[in-house]
Amino acid sequence: MVERQSRPGVEPFLRRSRPGKLWSWVCVGLIWLSELELWW
Repeated sequence: MVERQSRPGVEPFLRRSRPGKLWSWVCVGLIWLSELELWW
């Protein structure tokens, strides 16, 4: 219960997030990983 009280706005924010925004984050993550592979 302490964690829920410390972060009350996390669940509503996740519920508001649309699949489009989620896919945009996935694309950014894939590009970032590809750049990391190039650096390695």
